Amino acid sequence: MEIGTIIIVASILLIIGVIVFGRKPKEQNNLTLVEKQEEKEHIDIPEDEETLKRKIDSIPDDKIQTIIDRIARKRAEYEPEYETENIDLSDRDPLFEEAARLLVINQLASTSLIQRKFAIGYNRAGRLMDQLEAAGIVGHFEGSKARQILIPDEYQLEQLLNNLG
Repeated sequence: MEIGTIIIVASILLIIGVIVFGRKPKEQNNLTLVEKQEEKEHIDIPEDEETLKRKIDSIPDDKIQTIIDRIARKRAEYEPEYETENIDLSDRDPLFEEAARLLVINQLASTSLIQRKFAIGYNRAGRLMDQLEAAGIVGHFEGSKARQILIPDEYQLEQLLNNLG
């Protein structure tokens, strides 16, 4: 394993007890990895780096994949869902059209871009982004990633803006 992979796996092992099982391990250096029928499998987390590397190398890849899959499932349970269905597009922000043009021209949609270009706060930029999503200009929220631009060019954007009234 490469050192970067070892660090990632070590981090996963350290947080797995809290994320997957919703509780801290009983002992600081013991970590519950996989619950079997009536027994639990533990790995002692050593203090020194060399021993930790050897321990991580000894973990089978399928067990690591099981841990990663469990974390992904647990994370998906906690992903917030944002509703944009109740946004009234007849009461759009005065910067709505300018923001739409900015995002389509740059083909990049992020709240921070709107904040920087228009010197506005996060709340207003967030409301603008919600309005742009409701209008079908940008895609839905995907965590910290920039949203997808759904309008390919300025011509189609102008048509959409004219239809919105």
